[in-house]
Amino acid sequence: ARSTDTKSVSMLDFLKVDMKGKLIVSVELPALAKADGYVMRRFKITKRYQNAHAYVNAAFMFRVDPVTFTVKERPSICFGGINPTFVHANATEAFLTDKSLTDSKIVQQALDVLEKELEPDHKLPDASPEYRRTLGRNLLYKVS
Repeated sequence: ARSTDTKSVSMLDFLKVDMKGKLIVSVELPALAKADGYVMRRFKITKRYQNAHAYVNAAFMFRVDPVTFTVKERPSICFGGINPTFVHANATEAFLTDKSLTDSKIVQQALDVLEKELEPDHKLPDASPEYRRTLGRNLLYKVS
């Protein structure tokens, strides 16, 4: 029997969905306007540009005031390649909310929060945990 059960889930909830016997028919992502202050950056750090396993990949989405560069709402800071359960840098996201990215002390504190939050696993052939933690910090610095 064929089921026509249609379901929408958030991206985080999707990670928990058992896809056995299911088909993704569409993916809907909300449109974010640059005029509203949204800034998004994505990174894939790997040995080669294409077709290689990433050491670390990251995506950052900030909504900032274009004049003061204050983070207007909770940002989205996501990493892959840290450990199997790590997706969002929740503590860093919470710390940066309502903070100015032009304040070097705030940026340094955010980097410190992220360093404590990132707990890379040690699994070959992945790069060392120290290297991946440093990559995560460097990518956040590059965006802020």
